[in-house]
Amino acid sequence: MTEYTREWNFKQELDDTWEAISEKGFAIERKSGVLCIESFENIDAPVYLRPCSIYGDRIDIKFAASGEKSGIFTCGFLAGFEYINLRIDFRKKTLHVFTHEFHKTQPRLSTALKSTNISKISIIRQKDELPGLPYEGSAVDILVNNSRVAQVRNIDFLPESLFMFGLKGKGKIAVSHFKISGNTRPRPEYLDVGIWQQSIKPTIEENVNSLIKGVKKAAENNVQILVTPETSLTGLRISDDLMNRTNIQSELKRFQKAVAKIKNAPYVLIGYPEWISGKLVEGSTLKQVRVNCHRFVRPDGSLGPLMAKVHSCEEGL
Repeated sequence: MTEYTREWNFKQELDDTWEAISEKGFAIERKSGVLCIESFENIDAPVYLRPCSIYGDRIDIKFAASGEKSGIFTCGFLAGFEYINLRIDFRKKTLHVFTHEFHKTQPRLSTALKSTNISKISIIRQKDELPGLPYEGSAVDILVNNSRVAQVRNIDFLPESLFMFGLKGKGKIAVSHFKISGNTRPRPEYLDVGIWQQSIKPTIEENVNSLIKGVKKAAENNVQILVTPETSLTGLRISDDLMNRTNIQSELKRFQKAVAKIKNAPYVLIGYPEWISGKLVEGSTLKQVRVNCHRFVRPDGSLGPLMAKVHSCEEGL
């Protein structure tokens, strides 16, 4: 039983999952519960979908029963310069599968389709071996009208990707239903991110108190990640207490304890001066170098990895 399903019947306005934008040479329009794509020139007319696709996913695309199907329908997985691309020629009734693997013969697969009326296309992507390589690749099964017509294995492709479909060259299609189903996603598709902007306080203690106030407000509003300005823990100012690592660390620990006590606390990105080994800083002749760093304080109060500002322009940092 699948744990993740997203589907659209195109009766409602498209949400921000979709990048379906008409451009010169082709038109994309949602009307009467159908997504229509028409290309007037020999160019690509693509629609992109943002939901992350992973191993085990099944993609189902249904065409409108009364809609026209002409030209070359294209669809597939896209990850940067890597791709697995299917092309179905409605007139010739052929299927071709191309990948970015230029060291392999392209297309990776070509076959004739027996179906006279293509009403549904499905693609299933699974993890597969890559002989001679230390990492896994992908295999895709292709179904037409729920019948398996082809499989391509040993594709050197990233585990996660986007999905696209559309036309290649002149043609017209009408899609009535799109569905992606599979295992639970490795990370959420959406995050609630908040920003806590505060004026610089005269002491570290007052800056920390303001941060704690911001975390409480963020928790009340279900913020998952709270971003604060650089040196938000101490304030960016000229002061002797910014040279006192003991005091800075003490206030940092007080902030961590406060976050751990706040119900529904977010991950909080804070910044403050920190001292690291000079061996970690290119060209340094000092044993310890004071850097402008930032790091996450997790909801349980623990600290994430330290990240130093690369191009620092502040005096003494």
